[in-house]
Amino acid sequence: MANGTGRRTVALTAALAAVAGLAAACAGAAAKPVVRHEAAPLRPAPTAPPVGPHGGVDLDVLVVTDGTPAVESIRQELSTEGIPSTVVNLKHPVRQEMTRAFLAARFPAAGGAATSTGSCCPVPGRPGCPRPSTPR
Repeated sequence: MANGTGRRTVALTAALAAVAGLAAACAGAAAKPVVRHEAAPLRPAPTAPPVGPHGGVDLDVLVVTDGTPAVESIRQELSTEGIPSTVVNLKHPVRQEMTRAFLAARFPAAGGAATSTGSCCPVPGRPGCPRPSTPR
């Protein structure tokens, strides 16, 4: 038993000496070089050239709603910003069906094509929601 304890003491002493030697070697190692980063000088962003006169934008937004808060907030924002909009409430019992003729009558600026560049229906597949169509 005394022999096993002596071996453990020798092994522990050797391990501690190795750790102390590694610590001393690391402490004496050369310091890492300091890297300094410099930011590029700030330059003002170029300004866009002025836009020539144009006829403006004739915008009228078709809002198809089922009365949900998300769609109503969009409708309210359009109103607040002063953007003209036509609202079709899907829950109104006597609302007109959205056909090509309906769109042409409501949006004459479309040149009779009555096309839409984008639509959002709250419940896809619901009767009365506009279907994507290609102009004829």
